[in-house]
Amino acid sequence: MQLLLRRLHVLRGRPSTRKMARRIDGKYSSSSLHDYIKGHRYPTRDGLYYCVIACGESEAVAERWGATWGRVEVRNLQPPATASDEPDFSIRLTNLLARYDVKFHSAPADILRGDRKPLDAAQDDALENVLAILEAILARGGVVEAVTRFHGLGVRVTSVAEFLAVLAADMVLHPAKQDPGSRLWLIEQSQKILKAKEQARETQLRMAWASLFDLLRRAASGPRTAWPIEQMVEDIVKKADKSASRFSSVMGLLFEVVRDDPVLRKELHQALGVEERKLTDDATPQMRHHFGRLRSLTRTYRQSDGYDFAGRLKSIPAGELCDYRFAATGYPLTMGDAVRLLHDLEPAEGRAGYPYVIELERPAPEEALAENLTRLLVQCNKRAYRSGKMWAVPTAAEWITLAGCEHSLFPWGSEPADPLRANLTYSWEEKGRLQPVGTLPGGRSRHGIDDCCGNVHEIVEWCREPSRRAHYRLAGESFRSLADHASCFRLRHLTRSSSSRGNVGVRLVQIDIEDAEKRWVAQDAFRHISERRPPEIDGEAKDSPLPWGRNR
Repeated sequence: MQLLLRRLHVLRGRPSTRKMARRIDGKYSSSSLHDYIKGHRYPTRDGLYYCVIACGESEAVAERWGATWGRVEVRNLQPPATASDEPDFSIRLTNLLARYDVKFHSAPADILRGDRKPLDAAQDDALENVLAILEAILARGGVVEAVTRFHGLGVRVTSVAEFLAVLAADMVLHPAKQDPGSRLWLIEQSQKILKAKEQARETQLRMAWASLFDLLRRAASGPRTAWPIEQMVEDIVKKADKSASRFSSVMGLLFEVVRDDPVLRKELHQALGVEERKLTDDATPQMRHHFGRLRSLTRTYRQSDGYDFAGRLKSIPAGELCDYRFAATGYPLTMGDAVRLLHDLEPAEGRAGYPYVIELERPAPEEALAENLTRLLVQCNKRAYRSGKMWAVPTAAEWITLAGCEHSLFPWGSEPADPLRANLTYSWEEKGRLQPVGTLPGGRSRHGIDDCCGNVHEIVEWCREPSRRAHYRLAGESFRSLADHASCFRLRHLTRSSSSRGNVGVRLVQIDIEDAEKRWVAQDAFRHISERRPPEIDGEAKDSPLPWGRNR
């Protein structure tokens, strides 16, 4: 059951447990939902029902999940199967796929779109029966292997979605279909699914491409019948027909699939170089831009447990505002960090060390900010969720703690801001200039954190419930601020502006997932104090933990 819940959570876009708890009006806490999804606790029947709804499914779907709860024995999770374990159940795809050969060109697309009705080419329900058996075996912790028709390769699957991905890949790799037509068909279907922008379908598509390349890698030790990446890239360029958007959509997906394999990534880099040299003079600037960006990514991407800035994390001990430890990036995210995270950015020449600034355009800065932050955090947390950690934008309470300003106006102490400590505007005539992060070590906080005052406004979360123009605030002052106005606990509202803002930067923190609720308790207490409404605990108002009293 936990495996199925985990897969449902992935297919619904991995919503945060805080967001899930809000969907069900707090009937189950975010920590309980986290435990259910991660398999730390077996859900009750009601817990399963509400967890499915919290993932984004309807009540009718949740009822069906609840009906299966009674048929699954409550037990401790078995340890995961190792490579030496024999599978409990093998599904040979040869005979199953033979039923659908007549509709080969539509069957994989039907699977990727989640529409299996057209697959009933043989007027039977063989596939549905197989999926029902597979789901029951996996729910009981069984080890399942799919044996492909392509080279007879055995692939372990842990969910119905993974099985369908292998099935679709095996259909595409039909021995009689190793021709340009089948490659172009696959590319065309990928474009359609990506264009629809449905999270579940995109997840299934990525799994199918990952299964495809896994089968190709494993088959490469024998006779080379697999499609080389060079041919795939050539076909994508042909199918794009000078359209930069069509080229970028599928090539971006291809990079996502092969980026963690150094050999495949090198092949992709070389293939892009070959095709780039074939571009004619009438190729659009956008197409040349995408070629350069992708070649840069395939050359510079480095696989790691996190991202380059993860190595610059500074541990922040528990303080007066936050009674838990967390870690923060030593600087705001740089342009170089953002380019590595967001693959559609082009690194500005010589600017990799400058802060990554989010342009907040009118009329809704909160919406522009939320969109950018969501993209950043999704990329960060893709690799962190197994470690028990999560990346986030700091709350206002965390920001003041990491800046070391519980007892002073500035990170370095009580002395006024000056050009040796902060990058600010020091007169009405002089204009501030953005500087590379870490330029002024004199402004470093006692925790070793730089750039908390001056250079860019840092975005902080103000409350857990998203509400327009109230969810985020600006902290730390920017290079456009006057020195006399600087203060590290002055948290400014986002305001509408007639022009875009180029002075809003991002710093990230990493916390233990088990502290997710604790951090919001601390932030709520800080917010109540700041808004001159002390929190009441057991009916008694508590004194402010802040040395300056209740923040203005």
